[in-house]
Amino acid sequence: MRVRQPLTAASAVMALGIWLTVMSVVLRDPGTGDTGAVPRPPRAAAPARHAPTWPTEPSGSPTEVGRTPVGPAPTMVGRTPAPTTLAPYTGTWRAHGSELTIGPDGATEILRLGPCRGLSAGIDCVATATLRADLSKGEPELVYTGFRYTDGSGAVVVPDSLEGLPVAGDGYRLRVFAPGVIELVPLTPHLRQIMGTPYRCAAGANEYAHQRLCNA
Repeated sequence: MRVRQPLTAASAVMALGIWLTVMSVVLRDPGTGDTGAVPRPPRAAAPARHAPTWPTEPSGSPTEVGRTPVGPAPTMVGRTPAPTTLAPYTGTWRAHGSELTIGPDGATEILRLGPCRGLSAGIDCVATATLRADLSKGEPELVYTGFRYTDGSGAVVVPDSLEGLPVAGDGYRLRVFAPGVIELVPLTPHLRQIMGTPYRCAAGANEYAHQRLCNA
């Protein structure tokens, strides 16, 4: 009996070792046995990640995300100045000894010169000048292009002297000075020297303008 007890104890130890080995295999591989654990549902596969789509300009170059492709940037357009015309100056303007009539395309001017031929004979002369309009410089300008001299009867005469008279190429810039009054700004030194009052009055100008500015 003393000999069998150690053998029985050894057998029990071996049996326990075999059981532990089997259980460890079962726990590692649920497919080989029932462990009593609740099976877990299979995990859903993570959605595949795709590279972001970049919006492109019409040329195909990448732009910033969220930016809506647009056409070419608008060009800043400056204000276009109003065209210069003679409209504010059309009509007849008078000063002492002169009468300026401005039309849409140019002007004529009548200058009463007094005696201009044979002072002893007392022949009064009238110069009729033509002027072209220059509208290219912001403010309209009138430039003398020709003259015709006549006597009181309308016959053509040649003045004894042209001293003190405008010549072709002289001219002036037009400006509105006051209601019914325009100012003629000489463009040449010659005209600046011989010109009297620079103001011309319309018929509707007030009495002060007629007397003090235009000497009419």
